[in-house]
Amino acid sequence: MINACGGSKDLASNTNDNFNSMTQEKSEMINTIQMLEYTANSRGSHILVRITEQFINYKLNRNDELIAIPNTKENWNELMMLVSKVDIETIPNLEAPSKAHQYDGAAHANFTVYKEKGTNELQTPTFDAGNPNKAIAPIIEKMMSLIPAKS
Repeated sequence: MINACGGSKDLASNTNDNFNSMTQEKSEMINTIQMLEYTANSRGSHILVRITEQFINYKLNRNDELIAIPNTKENWNELMMLVSKVDIETIPNLEAPSKAHQYDGAAHANFTVYKEKGTNELQTPTFDAGNPNKAIAPIIEKMMSLIPAKS
């Protein structure tokens, strides 16, 4: 039990160290981010995940209500560290590695970064769900890992 607590402290400490070593420009950029959103849709499925510093909102079915659960500072910081590795201004230009969504071979998906009020949102071109551009794949993977298992 002591090791587990120490491990969490080390993870938080490492995240803080990473934030401290981040350039001023990257730090300012992630401070403008208000929300991350991932959507995946097909004829028979719908996933919506919206994450803010305070909440994780999601629905796994088109007819479901949006569920909100509290987010943790650690989750948000980890997401922001992943986002800081991407030049978010290039998000609208990221190429999809495959195009099966164009012929109903895969659900179509999008990833969007919402910045401070008064600035625009940055959205990827549509890509195949499960196969995002490698620049954003770790962010989407982390976002999906924060959703409770479907029962």
